[in-house]
Formats: sequence, structure tokens, C-alpha cells
Amino acid sequence: MKYKLRKDPINEIPKGQLIFWIIVRVTMIICATYSFVTGDVVMGFESIFCFIFSHLWDMFQIFGHTSFIIEVPPLSQTMLNLIIFIGILFGSYFKLFDK
Repeated sequence: MKYKLRKDPINEIPKGQLIFWIIVRVTMIICATYSFVTGDVVMGFESIFCFIFSHLWDMFQIFGHTSFIIEVPPLSQTMLNLIIFIGILFGSYFKLFDK
């Protein structure tokens, strides 16, 4: 059986949501870089993990030919990115999980 990779239909994603995804992902890379430079390795790896996790729905779209998830609407990925962004930025960096 031959497997084919599907292309992620980036032209079908609303522009506002795509811009939000890019902002969130760039912010996570900046947070990871800042954490490693200041010596906070745990926060750096947390930011990298969140960056990878924010691409989860993209991976389901591309490699979904054998998965139970065939197609995920862009709004679901936007909500996932929003939750990750709020959790890492406000919860971890502003230490709101500790309060």
C-alpha cells in the first residue's frame, strides 16, 4: 500500500486566523529563546513543546490518511492556539498558575 502525503490547504484558511497562528508560533519561539538566554531551561523546553503542539492539527491534516481524524476545521486550530498562547504566556511567564 502506497501512502501519499496530503497538502495542508493553506489557501482555504481565513487570513485573520492564519496571521494569528503565525503570531502565536513566533511568540513561542521568542519566549523559548528568551528563556534559554536567561537560563530558564524548563520554560525554554515548555515553549518549544507548545510550539510543536500548536502544529498538531497541521500534522493530522497532512498525515491523516491513516488517522481517524480526516479533516479539522481551521477554527479548531485557532482555538487550540489561543488556549496554548494564554496558558504559556499568562500562566507560565506571568506566573498566574502559582497564584
